Parts: sequence; C-alpha cells; structure tokens
Amino acid sequence: MSKTLETNLTEGSVLKQLIKFAIPLLIANILQSLYSTVDMIIVGNFADSAGLSAVSIGGQIMMLITNAGFGLTMGGQIIIAQYTGARDREGQLRTIGTTVSFVALLSLCVTVLGLMFYRPILSLMNTPAESLPQARQYLFVSIIGIIFIMGYNVVCCILRALGDSKRPMVFVGIATVVNIICDLVFVAGLKLGALGAAIATVGAQAVSFVCAAVYLYKHRDIFVFDFKKDSFRIMKDKLKMILKIGIPFAIQFSIISLSVMFIVSMINGYGVAASAAYGVGGKIDNFAMMPYFAIESAASTMVGQCIGAGRKDRVQRVVRFTMLVNMVMAVIEFVIIQVFPEFFLKIFNQDPAVIEYGVLYLRIVTFSYFAFAGMTAYNAVVMGVGNATLSLIGSILDGVVLRLTLACLFTYVFDWGMTGILLATTLSPFGVTLVSGIYYHTGMWKKREIIHGD
Repeated sequence: MSKTLETNLTEGSVLKQLIKFAIPLLIANILQSLYSTVDMIIVGNFADSAGLSAVSIGGQIMMLITNAGFGLTMGGQIIIAQYTGARDREGQLRTIGTTVSFVALLSLCVTVLGLMFYRPILSLMNTPAESLPQARQYLFVSIIGIIFIMGYNVVCCILRALGDSKRPMVFVGIATVVNIICDLVFVAGLKLGALGAAIATVGAQAVSFVCAAVYLYKHRDIFVFDFKKDSFRIMKDKLKMILKIGIPFAIQFSIISLSVMFIVSMINGYGVAASAAYGVGGKIDNFAMMPYFAIESAASTMVGQCIGAGRKDRVQRVVRFTMLVNMVMAVIEFVIIQVFPEFFLKIFNQDPAVIEYGVLYLRIVTFSYFAFAGMTAYNAVVMGVGNATLSLIGSILDGVVLRLTLACLFTYVFDWGMTGILLATTLSPFGVTLVSGIYYHTGMWKKREIIHGD
C-alpha cells in the first residue's frame, strides 16, 4: 500500500495503541480548551466579574452550536472509520467529500440564524444586567466565526477516523499560541474585555482551520481526499448514512448543552459572583474530564475500525483497557481537586465571593468523575458501532430526566439552592453509565455494522 495518513488500529497491542492515539487527542483537547480558558483567565484578571460572567454565558451558547455541529460530523467520522477498517478507499473519498460539503452549507445557515436570534437567547438565559452588553459583543463576534469552528472540527474528525491524532494536535497548538497573543493584545492591552476575548478566539480558530486546510491540500497525494472539484459533492447515499448517525448525535449533544444552559440560567439568578464561579468551576471541571473524552474518542475510533474489519473480539479488549485507564485517572483527579480547590480557582479570579461559590462547585461535581470513567468506556462502543439512537436516549436521560428534573426538585421543592443544582449535575451522568453499560454487557452492539447495512 502506498503511503497515506491512515493508521491501522485493528492490530497490535490494544493498550499501547489506545494510549498512543489518545495522548495527542488529549493534548489537542487541552490546547483547544485553552481558547476559552485563557479568555477567562485574562478577562478575570484584567477586566471585572461582569466580563467574566459574559464570557461564561456566551461560551455556553457557543458550546451548544459547536456541539450540534460536532454531532453531525460524528456521523461522517464513524462511517469513515469503518470504511478505513474495511480498506474501502472509494467509500472514504465519497464520505469525506459529502461531509465537508454538507458542513460548509450548514455553517452558513447557522451563522445567519445565530445573528438573527442571539439577543433573545441571552435574555432567555437570564443574563445579569451588568454582563449583558459584554455578552452581546462576545456572542456576536463568536457567531461570525462559526465557519472556522465547524471547518476545523470536520477536518479533525476526518483525520481521527483515519487513525491520525497527531496533526489535529499540531493545528490546534498553533491556534492556541495565536489566541494567547491576541488575548494579551485585545484584553490586557486594549482593555476590550469580553469583546477582545471573542476576537482573539475567532482569530485563533481561523488560523487553525486555514493551517489544516493548506497542509492537507499540499499533502493531498498521501491524504485520502484529492481536493478535486468533482469530489466536493454531496452524495445522497452517503449523506443519508451520515444523517442517520449524525442527527441523533447532534440532538444528543444539543440536549446536554441546552440542559447546561438551563442550569446556567438558574445559577445566574444567584448573581454575578455565582455566575462567574460556575464558569470558572466549569473550566476546571472541563480540564479534569478531558482525559476521559480523549480516551473515549480514541477508543470509539478503534471500535469503528474493528467493526469495519470484523474484529469484534478486539472491541472487548478496547473497553476493558479504557475502563482501567479511566478509573485510575478518576481517583487521582478526585483527590487532587478535593484537596486543593482554592488553588485552581485563584488562577482565574481573586474575588472571595467567586472563590466561595467555586469551592462549593468543585467539592460536589468531582464525584461525577467516577460516572464519566465508566460512561466513556461504554459510550466508545455505542459511538463506534454508530448506535446514535441509544446515545440520544442516554442524553435525554442525562440532560432532561435526571439533570433538569433533579435540579428543579432539589432547588424548588427541597430549597437546597445552588447546592441542589450542583447535586443534580453530579448525579445525572450515572444514569447514562447504567444504560450504556447494559447495552455493552448484553452484547447487543455485536449486531450493528453500519457500512454493510443495518
């Protein structure tokens, strides 16, 4: 076989390949998260709590949009991974072309709708009056940059499906450096607050996308996609397969994001300090959970390739090693954050009220890490075989049945205040772990092979 960007994940040591593939994903996730994290650190130290709150609220809305788009690209990623395992280059080419063309059109539509409705959305989120002007500025600029966010995500999904996790890490690393420099210029230097943070983030994402696109074009001789005009076509059969998997995933990620936005709206009712603390605590929490999701992404790609290659026996070993690695990480992170919560919080903000709310957040939410350790191991199989329906059911259970129901119960019935909201957030992932665990251990996943018919 001629040299390509593909990596065969269906043979060799499972643990070695899992770690080797996951580490670049983890580094890339950390670097990508630094976009908004650096924004919050610099805004928190060079602006005020209102600006910090604005970045937090605007970031949650952008996460909803990004997650929905990511869910759709997941459909393409799963199918490409299975074609890769089956060594079907024609299937890879047509699926990549369809995914890229469809996401480009979708990005334009979402940008127009976002510019039309971002103001009412901020009002629905009960945005504090002090934060509203900066939140509007942050969101307006961020929506304009959606095309770059979606473009970068689709390129990374394609590369990961092919078994390449190193190049996405390099591209996002370049963008992170650009983001930090721009933050220092626009926020610390020009004192633009949340607006400066948004400009820095969008600029960094644009650089990341352009670098990825240029690199792949120059190396198209070893990349599965040839960049010919005729290849940028939406093939009806491939789009149907992508949407069959992608739409439920998009709904799933959207439900989770919407439930988080509802929680943010409830938190905002406790004032700017609580709103800022939830944003800061969420960033720390997000960093802590990144290893689980990096392992999950690596494992789901391995599962997809193994399914395409007919290696279902290997899938079980992937799950066992994923669970082992995740549980070790859960114990380590839980102990560190429980012992040193103030240390991490003070990196973002020195306000005593923000620190107090932030400590409450971390003391409670870190218990959910044990749920994520199991959930991501089982979900790797759910995603790898393309069972988007079950994934959607899990998100409804997490985001609506448990998270929102328990939040309302604990807050409005038991009158536990912010503590009740955080307890609901902590307990909800355990339900998803149970459902996906039953699916895996009963062996129902063995019946699914997306590219060969379902």
